Amino acid sequence: MGCIDKESCGRYTTRLNSSEIAKMSVDKSSFCYECCSKDKCNGNLCTYPPPSLCQDDKSVDCAKLNSMFDICKVTSNAKKICPRYCNLCDLVDGNWSLWSSWTSCDVTCGSGSLLRHRTCTNPAPQNGGIDCPGNGTQKKTCQLKLCPVHGGWSSWDNWGTCSATCDVGMRSRKRFCTNPRPQRFGDHCFGDSIEDELCNTGSCAVDGGWNEWNEWGQCSVSCGVGLQSRTRLCTNPSPANAGKQCVGQNFDVKQCYQDLCEGEWKAWETWSNCSRTCSQRPQTRKRSCVKHAFTKECQGNATELRKCEDTTCYEDCYANRKNRGKQQSGVYNVRLWNTSRVIPVYCDFDTDTGGWTVFQYRFNGSVDFYRNFSDYERGFGSLDGEFWLGLENIYEMVSRGKTELRLDLTAADGTSVYETFQNFRLEKRPYYTLHIDKGVGTAGDSQGLSYSNGSHFSTVDMDRDRYSRNCAIDEHGGWWYNECSYANLNGKYFTPGAQGRGMIYYSFKRIESLKVSKIMFRRV
Repeated sequence: MGCIDKESCGRYTTRLNSSEIAKMSVDKSSFCYECCSKDKCNGNLCTYPPPSLCQDDKSVDCAKLNSMFDICKVTSNAKKICPRYCNLCDLVDGNWSLWSSWTSCDVTCGSGSLLRHRTCTNPAPQNGGIDCPGNGTQKKTCQLKLCPVHGGWSSWDNWGTCSATCDVGMRSRKRFCTNPRPQRFGDHCFGDSIEDELCNTGSCAVDGGWNEWNEWGQCSVSCGVGLQSRTRLCTNPSPANAGKQCVGQNFDVKQCYQDLCEGEWKAWETWSNCSRTCSQRPQTRKRSCVKHAFTKECQGNATELRKCEDTTCYEDCYANRKNRGKQQSGVYNVRLWNTSRVIPVYCDFDTDTGGWTVFQYRFNGSVDFYRNFSDYERGFGSLDGEFWLGLENIYEMVSRGKTELRLDLTAADGTSVYETFQNFRLEKRPYYTLHIDKGVGTAGDSQGLSYSNGSHFSTVDMDRDRYSRNCAIDEHGGWWYNECSYANLNGKYFTPGAQGRGMIYYSFKRIESLKVSKIMFRRV
């Protein structure tokens, strides 16, 4: 009565003035917690009659307390002080029954639990009595023998290496029954410890293989001796995935023989120029008889003549062009300015305004340029085919005045280039020494003819180069060899495009054999 909410008296008795809301506690021998509103009123606490008597406390006025403090609403207090007044004689608080026996351990191995129960039925709470305090269940642990440990799989290892280095193979990976290992008769892991799968590291290289030869084709001629060919394909199998090509040729040729042919005339060539000679000689023109093996000669004449009125003879092609103007390229006679000898030369009137005297021309390998010094000094070949004009003729003609030199070259792929060199001259004594300026043009000269500047002319029988061996033998020709050369235009004529020390110009196609070489000069 009059207690502060949620406050309780201390453990020992406290005396308070009546003007205060008193707090009080039980004496030192009791643990009763109650509050009262009068001084020293706690001396009569906890002396209520037993609940079974259902009697009100005679020291208090229950009606007054209930009127003032509504004591009957607090059943826990009213049943101690005013049970009869508050009509609480039939109230029964609940009480626990005895504990049941402990249950069996709830596991068959390892750590588990035991349980026991009691009920709030001794008696059960009635008519607003309070329920039993505490829990109706108790629990304690039980320990049995250790349980079996069943095996568990570890994680899969990384995949192993593919069994094939190309195409399709197999690879595998493993796992182990160690997570955990089986113990105390536990089960082993279920399933496979090895797993396989297909792997593909890329397609394998396939080298090419030849098919059988096809049938021979028709003969290339209808009469005489011809050729017939056959082919085969590299498709058995075809090269694949960087595989090698078939080794060998896919083209085969053999001779074939037909009936004898009659010879046939080609068309007439153009008339020769009047300046072929320096005398009253006629103009000529020729035609050739086309023959195969075992053919008859053509009927009729191979040469025709007609009168020529032009008898003037000039010292070189430049003078001819200067005095006669534009003419047709071809063979003309010239009178050398110093010795007055008359010689035929080939004049080029088509290249760069014309007037060029050609002193070397090669285009099919029909003339052998691997010759001795006397041949190179006199000259050799045919002016209507491959030829070399001769060092003594070149020397006399270029000594007439300031002269330029020009190279015209054609490669196997059809590419054509040129290079010109100013101040071209030969020093006759002792060995037709070459003198030129640096070249200008499309052929290039960083590794070209100017490397031979100041070099003597060397041949197989006259070794005048600066090398320890005979460059003419090594390079298979005759030339102004230094320590051999970068330009070897008189070398062996190989199949155009072949690699070797043949007819080459290094700045243009390195050591690739050229198809055409023409060397010429003119005065400037």
